[in-house]
Amino acid sequence: MLFSSDDASVSSGGETVALQLADASISTAPVGSRGVGLGEGQVAPDFEFSAFDGKRQKLSDLRGGPVLINFWATWCIPCRAEMPDLEAALKKYQPQQFAVLGMNNGEKYKAAQSFIDKIGVHFTAFGYDPDGSVAKRYSVQGMPTSYFIDAHGVITRVVTGALTPKLLEGGIDSAIAGAQ
Repeated sequence: MLFSSDDASVSSGGETVALQLADASISTAPVGSRGVGLGEGQVAPDFEFSAFDGKRQKLSDLRGGPVLINFWATWCIPCRAEMPDLEAALKKYQPQQFAVLGMNNGEKYKAAQSFIDKIGVHFTAFGYDPDGSVAKRYSVQGMPTSYFIDAHGVITRVVTGALTPKLLEGGIDSAIAGAQ
């Protein structure tokens, strides 16, 4: 649903972009004997979001390759610090169809887009979640919080706090290897 605020339609590069609230209530099917949940070895709950270009996407659209969901906010200093490393990892692991989804937590489009423009990073997608519904569904308590997910949608690692290069590499390796 579109909502009324300064974010409902925004201009981006001369085009008007219509944004919608994220939907964290999407039903998620289990994978084999793995149930849906937030722990390692469980299927990541699906959600739908507006990317910052206005396109609607679902987490499940990224299945087929490993995925990193990184919850961030403009005020989060560690979020800013790790974003260039996430972009570098995205480039390095492109042959394995690695995707990085940066989910903004609870901020208006203009502030979040300005932040992204200022630091100049590019991910597979930046998700718009102004009311924090996806962050709530994923029980995000602090930022950054990162979920590494394998090609089948199964969570292989969860990291609360900043991703060091070693944690990032290990998380990606676990997502590429798949859930055991």
